Amino acid sequence: MNYAYIGAEYFLSSLESFMFTDIRKCTFIREIDFSYDGSAVLVEITPPVIIDDTSDITNSKEYSELILLTRFDRDNFANMSTFPCFVHIAILNNGIKLSDVIADKQVLTKTDITTLAWGEVYNSLDDKLLEGKKLLSKR
Repeated sequence: MNYAYIGAEYFLSSLESFMFTDIRKCTFIREIDFSYDGSAVLVEITPPVIIDDTSDITNSKEYSELILLTRFDRDNFANMSTFPCFVHIAILNNGIKLSDVIADKQVLTKTDITTLAWGEVYNSLDDKLLEGKKLLSKR
């Protein structure tokens, strides 16, 4: 498998989620084993995203590490050649520590994560800005 994308910097955004409308630098850290036909990776984003706990407004958390899963089974991060690459943006559920997942080589399942949004990975900031201009011109 081609792991050339590990350590690479991309850009993460979402046309469908207010939480991820801002463009964030996205560094691919490592592949994650996931009981899913697509591809899953741990990424670090800059700036982090703040996620509010809906049950307690004073309990917001800042996340700089997220899990990205390819949105379509045919896509794979190792073979990204067309952009944007459509993804599920997720975090681990409470009680599951990312360090444990990495150390134990634990295979994650859908019940281990919470999907926050659908998003897009862009090869460059210019690609993201160009995509936005195309959408605005179609209105």
